[in-house]
Parts: sequence; C-alpha cells; structure tokens
Amino acid sequence: MQIKLIALPSLRRKCKRFVKNVFQSLLYSRSKLNTVSGSLNEVVFVCKGNICRSAFAEFYFKSLVAGKDVEVFSCGLEVDREVPSPSDVISVGSNFGVDMRRHLSKGITAATENAGIIIAMEFTQYIQLTSMFPSSKRKIHLLKSFSAFPDNWLINIYDPFGLGEKETHDCFEEIKESLLGLARFVVKSKG
Repeated sequence: MQIKLIALPSLRRKCKRFVKNVFQSLLYSRSKLNTVSGSLNEVVFVCKGNICRSAFAEFYFKSLVAGKDVEVFSCGLEVDREVPSPSDVISVGSNFGVDMRRHLSKGITAATENAGIIIAMEFTQYIQLTSMFPSSKRKIHLLKSFSAFPDNWLINIYDPFGLGEKETHDCFEEIKESLLGLARFVVKSKG
C-alpha cells in the first residue's frame, strides 16, 4: 500500500506533463519555421533558474564544440541573485563529465537578444523569450527540436529541480541527446 501511495503523485505528474507536452509540441511545430536564422557563433541556453538544465547544457555543449569558435552561455528567466547548482545536480552532472561546482546562476539580460541562437528548454520559455525579444523570434528555438526523430516529437525538457537524482539523470540524458544534434548542426554549418 505504501508503494502505491508514493508512486501515485509521480504517475500523476508524468501524465500531466505528457498531455501538456503533446499539446505544446503541436503549438510549437505550427509556430516555428524549420530553419535556423542567425549566426551560430554564440549560443545561449535558457531555462527557469539557470541551476539545472541550462547550466548543464552550457557546460556539456562547450565540450562538444571545443575548438569550433563558438561562444556558449546560459541564463535563467527567473534569476534575481546568483546561487549555485544543488548538490544532486552537481553529482549527476559529474556522471556526464560536467563539473558544475563553480557554477552560479545568471539572469537574462538584453545581451541575450544579440546571441546568434537562443535555446530554451520548454515551450512556455520559448513564448516568454519571443515576447521579450520579438525581433529575435527566428533565433529562438527549443533544444529538443535538435534531437533525432522520434525524440524531437515531444519538445519540452522539464525541470528536475527537487525531484532527485534519477529525474535529474533522465533530464540530463534528454539534454545530452539534444545537444549532440545541435552540435552536429553547428559543426556542419561552420563547414
């Protein structure tokens, strides 16, 4: 009986996320052109707090494009002060070869608008960014859209904050696969 009670909130969360993800994936595919515009010399990853997803994406992507003349940054939409990544995020990141011990969250700035490509983790962040930077709409994309089919069908990469190491690992695995696709795209575009 205890196991069923513990598993029920997790199952509910996963079902709600799935339905939301399907709906938002359809909206994104209708709103987005299949082309990437802008220079790929500067990539900015964005999430909510810049302590889990975008921070991991920044560090992992830097390793993928080392020596390719690409600047990589990350920031959060809801950051009002610098805070480090949680210990479980640091621990899981190290399993992927990423050292996040010195990372401090950064907020979004107007400079983000000047990036060659801006990569968000969730559809709601994509909408928020396109509202903040309407002239940069064609440069704003969702990371999951760079995954191979069928993984790119559902476009949200949800926040693992506070959900433990397994959820964080699963999230970072999704990010890693998407980053591999983005890196192939960036390297190919640079010749």
